[in-house]
Amino acid sequence: MKIAFDVKIAVLGGGLAGTAFAYEASRRGFSVTLVEKEERLGGLLRSENIDGYVFDAGGSHILFSRDQRRMRFFLGLLGNNVVRHRRDARVYFEGKYVKYPFENGLYMLSPDFRYRALRDLLNKYVKHRCGEAENVSNFEEWIYATFGETIADSYLIPYNRKLWKRDLKQISLEWVGNRVPNPPLDDLLKTAVGINTEGYLHQLNFVYPRVGGIQELVNAFESRLRKNGNVELRLGQRVDAIDPRAKTIVLSNGETLQYDRVVSSLPLPEVARIAGLRGFPRLDYNSLIVVGIGLRDTRLPRYHWVYFPDEETIFHRIAFLSNYSPFMAPRNGANIIAEITVPPSERLDPEKSVQKTIEGLEAVGLIRGDRVEVAKAWFWKYGYVVYDRNYSKNVKRARRELRDAGIMTIGRFGLWSYLNMDDVVFSSFEAARALR
Repeated sequence: MKIAFDVKIAVLGGGLAGTAFAYEASRRGFSVTLVEKEERLGGLLRSENIDGYVFDAGGSHILFSRDQRRMRFFLGLLGNNVVRHRRDARVYFEGKYVKYPFENGLYMLSPDFRYRALRDLLNKYVKHRCGEAENVSNFEEWIYATFGETIADSYLIPYNRKLWKRDLKQISLEWVGNRVPNPPLDDLLKTAVGINTEGYLHQLNFVYPRVGGIQELVNAFESRLRKNGNVELRLGQRVDAIDPRAKTIVLSNGETLQYDRVVSSLPLPEVARIAGLRGFPRLDYNSLIVVGIGLRDTRLPRYHWVYFPDEETIFHRIAFLSNYSPFMAPRNGANIIAEITVPPSERLDPEKSVQKTIEGLEAVGLIRGDRVEVAKAWFWKYGYVVYDRNYSKNVKRARRELRDAGIMTIGRFGLWSYLNMDDVVFSSFEAARALR
């Protein structure tokens, strides 16, 4: 039942968080104005069609959740526009495509490697059971304590150094629980003796839009917003300033909007800047370059995505989007996206990254450069939240300062938290439901 409110809410940012919040707030009867700097909604969930190749420009995204109620919501939102998959992901290791998670793919490796991995894991397990567990204070120590030296040194340490571009001793543990699963001992025993097992089970089955790319998730929210009379979409307008005292927003076209409440999904440093908050705490992050490759070739492997821990390839992960859905590429075509992280202290020309990506894909034998028909790079200033040692202190202070200024924040970069898509959506719903 609709609740009769007449409160003007300004929502800044039309990515997944902002769109989900606007949907729920408007559904509850609030008057919402959603401001997005691009000409269409989507944010990191933007998809682009280039000559029949549909690229997810913000990187590989799939729909899964530990909570089946959430999955039922997403399925209802997308309707018939879904494809269901059982994950086939790999880790490129010593010329082999080892099953992901890596510790569940040990059965594909040599007996000597399996022995060493199992030996290390059992040593850690026995020490833990005997009360000799190591003191763990950072991400690198946690990897060694959890997986043992063989798996850590072979895969997890080099991969995470490549992804985070940081000394792993300087990364805290606050994000680990939801993102890096602890390996069940029984699974490890099985895979070490050559028995196939599955890990990371809540992600084992996933869904993806049949047509349109991951953008269709945001489009489904948008179609409902446009049917609602109490939602105004301001697309192609950047927020240049917020005056929390006057409760006004200045847009890039010079227009000033009055609001009763403001909700931001913008990255915390950006909303602090436009609100004029000085002395804002330093928050660490990585930028992201996504390279899309469209090629005339149907002989690619049927994997969904692959991780690359080696130093030779520029990308840390690729996804075969045409294996997510055949409608992501023309007939007899294939669609690959590669992801490259860039720390704020470094510069990488997105156009140069295209050539390096093609060279890397050729080097591992996945593609032939003469079959590439489309290639494009997208740069995202904010790609990954980095959990440095000052993360908790700085994020708490940042949220408090924005809250004191009357600015509610939502989403991965508004909360400055490494959230899955289902958490982004449902935490935004909860924020909308808390409105009074």
